[in-house]
Amino acid sequence: LQEEHTAAPVFPADVTVTPGGAHLHPDEGGRAVADSLCPGVLTVDVEAPGFLPQTILLNLTADTVLVVRVAHGRELQAVEVSSTA
Repeated sequence: LQEEHTAAPVFPADVTVTPGGAHLHPDEGGRAVADSLCPGVLTVDVEAPGFLPQTILLNLTADTVLVVRVAHGRELQAVEVSSTA
């Protein structure tokens, strides 16, 4: 799982594969492994804080490496905090 512009790993994130119900949490390098998936059409749903969710349809026929690049949902704005005593 990578950021779309820099290819930096995205962590934390949730990845769900259906059918099969695999629920994965990529490691700090953005990698997740789903073992024992049956061949056929799968739906891969990806969610990560600060990024737009993605749904990918994948026709799995053999061992496959899937690289998902996610886009930021919206830019965060700087906020200045001050206090008075």
